[in-house]
Amino acid sequence: MENRIIRTLLDHGHKAYIIGGYVRDLILGSNSNDIDIVTNATPEEICEIFPGSGGVGKSFGVVLVEGVEVATYRIDRYSGDNMSVEYSSSLYEDTCRRDLTINALAMDLSGNVLDFHGGKSDLENKIIRFIGDSKDRINEDPNRIIRACRFLALVNGSFSPQTYSTLVKHAFLCSIISPERIHKEIIKVMKIEKASLFFRACKDIGILKYIFPSLDKCEGVSQNRFHNEGLFEHNMRVGDRISCKFPMLKLSGYLHDVGKVECKVYNEEKSDYTFYEHHKVGADIIREELINLKFSNNEIDFVCSIIYNHMRDEPEGARGYRRALKVFSEAGISYRDYIRIRNADGLGKDPQYITDIRNLVSGFRDIIDAEEAFSLKDLDIDGNVVMETLQMKPSKEIGMILRKLLDMVMKQPELNKREILIDILKKGELL
Repeated sequence: MENRIIRTLLDHGHKAYIIGGYVRDLILGSNSNDIDIVTNATPEEICEIFPGSGGVGKSFGVVLVEGVEVATYRIDRYSGDNMSVEYSSSLYEDTCRRDLTINALAMDLSGNVLDFHGGKSDLENKIIRFIGDSKDRINEDPNRIIRACRFLALVNGSFSPQTYSTLVKHAFLCSIISPERIHKEIIKVMKIEKASLFFRACKDIGILKYIFPSLDKCEGVSQNRFHNEGLFEHNMRVGDRISCKFPMLKLSGYLHDVGKVECKVYNEEKSDYTFYEHHKVGADIIREELINLKFSNNEIDFVCSIIYNHMRDEPEGARGYRRALKVFSEAGISYRDYIRIRNADGLGKDPQYITDIRNLVSGFRDIIDAEEAFSLKDLDIDGNVVMETLQMKPSKEIGMILRKLLDMVMKQPELNKREILIDILKKGELL
């Protein structure tokens, strides 16, 4: 599609190139859907060439053509907090307004890469470098500080000396970045396998305290004899062990033990440090931080539920597994989420741990395969049956009755049959 758009622009006498993320990722050898096209055609000319195209940001020279953003070459002019846009006829001038050298690579229809700022060399050497004066690039948009850390993690690289120095000096500007933009960056970071590189970079340049203050405080905190690494390092290792397929679970891994900072107490009897209730304290702390960063309610509830439940003891017997499944269901997580965080948290502690994880999987699967009830939706009757049987109108009591039935069924799975549950209702012992 992008080739057709470029070809059409060329046929009408204009210049056009793919620019930015797609070219960067192509050189890195990864697939990308991040396609942006730049051209010397004005927005009006683009709309004339592509009837039906829409202006997603025509004031900034951007037109949406068949789902692809096509932007006119431009120069961004900054005056304090205000930015104005001037169209340009030069691809070079357009690249000069971008943030990093590795994001200013352009490619023509034949696959030739145009590199005005040494971005290709920086990619090969895994160097993160701002274009031109790094101080100007940051002052234009402080969010570029966080983006620089994200791209460092993406390429598993390092900052150029000048870029690093400027990032450290301007770290305080992260305090004025909108939480919505920080949220978006974190979501993108969770698509990176070794996202710990992002958090390490943020810590190194002094901005982690503006993003996750509780994680920042983990640096320098030792643990106990069950851990051979410090608290910050432990959080990083756990997060890295969780697949990018589960972004919110991965984020939970990086944050799961932040409560230990406040809960660390030396136990004379054990001659070691303990962290009692750190899962509860951590969940409360992270809830507040995620709210501040404008995460959605579903995202917040999931992450906090994982943190709260990650220390849950291994269930004992079938009844224990049913009870655990009930807790997970009410918390909005699955037993698979629990096992993944437990597995990531326990790796390296004890060779026996892998066997314990396998036993956990087997125990939960036995309950699932037997189709035993552990949530209200698993009951063989619903609220309508309760109301019909007891001649009741909709009320909170219906839910209370169903929960009592579920408690009974979890103790005795054989009771979960429609006729048996109706008979229990008729006896009137649940009201």
